[in-house]
Amino acid sequence: MATANFNETQGPCDVDTHPYLRLAFVSFGSVISIVGCACNLLLLLLFLSKRSSNSFQTFLAFLDFMLCFLFIACFGALSFAVTFRIEWLYTVVKDNNVVMLIASRIVQLCIPYTLIANTAFRLASITQRSQRFTRSRNLQIVVLAIAIIAMVLRVPGYFFMEVMELPECDFFESRVLTGKTMDPVVTNLYRISDVFIQFLHLFVSFIILCVLNCVVIQKLRTSHDRAKRRASCQSLSLTTKPNTLGDEEEQRERKALRCAVKTTIVIISSYLACNSVNFILYCIEMFNTSLIQDDDGYFNVFYVVAGDLGTNLFVLSSTIRMFVYYKYNPTIRSQIRSVTPLAMLLSQKNIEHRLPVPH
Repeated sequence: MATANFNETQGPCDVDTHPYLRLAFVSFGSVISIVGCACNLLLLLLFLSKRSSNSFQTFLAFLDFMLCFLFIACFGALSFAVTFRIEWLYTVVKDNNVVMLIASRIVQLCIPYTLIANTAFRLASITQRSQRFTRSRNLQIVVLAIAIIAMVLRVPGYFFMEVMELPECDFFESRVLTGKTMDPVVTNLYRISDVFIQFLHLFVSFIILCVLNCVVIQKLRTSHDRAKRRASCQSLSLTTKPNTLGDEEEQRERKALRCAVKTTIVIISSYLACNSVNFILYCIEMFNTSLIQDDDGYFNVFYVVAGDLGTNLFVLSSTIRMFVYYKYNPTIRSQIRSVTPLAMLLSQKNIEHRLPVPH
């Protein structure tokens, strides 16, 4: 969830100055999130049903599902409640605003480091140097450590925010998220630590992920070259089928390299896009609030568009993960095909076509 959309607001009322623009963004994001929830829930069930599944991929599917679910709960449900004037739904969403904000920040912090851990796991699998790291029990310990550290870093923020009621405003504009009145020294320390955590989360993690993926690509390239040399030696010793085994191994290595490169490009590009927008917005919120609100205390159109764009990019990057797996991971592709209704329907049609036609 983009930090920009959970605003510590000091304005008069929670008035949406660009209702149609925001409705378009929220509607688009809600559709993406619904698809993302379905896709990542399917992935999660697939990974949980396989004992040999990668714990990092399982945890990442859960995080992606939660991110899409939180978007629907925070923005989709709120927009629906305001549009159709549903008081109980508006009350439920606003009363849980702080909890959902903290949950979204925990999820956002876990995602990049889960990707880093998964990339390190892939590197260890390629080099085959660390059998101990690739054991299922150790992977689960790493996942648990990531979750605990993220909670320790993010949960304290719960005590610095609250939902303030404004009785003079319309009911559907009367509750805004704001910072609690606390000791200025404590508040400043929290702000500094929060900015530092955001920096580590948004940029340091991305750099680490880029480096690890580049190393993985290089290792796969080296493995591919080694396979070509080995295949050439084998082909010279064969008389009946001189090129069959060599060509098969070379094609397999080349396909693995191509899939790794494309998967890396898609994942890193989506991650960079959403986090770059969110980090810029976060810096604006912290250090240049004049770009956020006008003289009347209402949000500028730039801030509304950029904030909703960052949020939609974030849920989009989580939604497309299953399609990336489906396109570039043959194992997961076959698992998805085995359980989806479309696959079962296609299989049934293939069976019907194979049946002899009665005369």
